Amino acid sequence: MKNYIVELRNNKILYLVKRYSGELKYDIESKDMKFFSIENLPENLMDKDLISKYIEILK
Repeated sequence: MKNYIVELRNNKILYLVKRYSGELKYDIESKDMKFFSIENLPENLMDKDLISKYIEILK
């Protein structure tokens, strides 16, 4: 039996969108896509610390 080193990463992409028109579309790699206001983010976020830093930069 071989030993393997596995590194898992959770990649995040954060966008600041001021205006958007059209329909959000995604491919088979995504389950869903939505826009959220900074004041009304979901509770079950991954990488809350990263998102908190991003919000601080925006202020």
